[in-house]
Amino acid sequence: MNQNTRWAIKEAFPLRWEADGIGGFGVKLVATTYTYENGNIRERKVFHTFSREAARAVDTEVRAAGGQLAEPGPDTVYDTWHELQRQKWQDIKLENPRTVPHL
Repeated sequence: MNQNTRWAIKEAFPLRWEADGIGGFGVKLVATTYTYENGNIRERKVFHTFSREAARAVDTEVRAAGGQLAEPGPDTVYDTWHELQRQKWQDIKLENPRTVPHL
């Protein structure tokens, strides 16, 4: 667990996992650090990984340290993102089957 994640747990910020498709697929742990009166929120990425195993390990550590983690967990985020990408490729393939490389 990195310093930013420990800080977010210490401050009791709500945490959640999100898909992050930068340079491939990964997940990031996001902390909601402030909520304004008008309903807007300030968020901060506290952890990022491209490894499902690393995300699981951090998730377990955060929960053990008393972090306020919202569902879904990193596995569900990974699976949902991959299913959405698969569906997107299927839709593109149906529209124009000659331009899509085989996956």
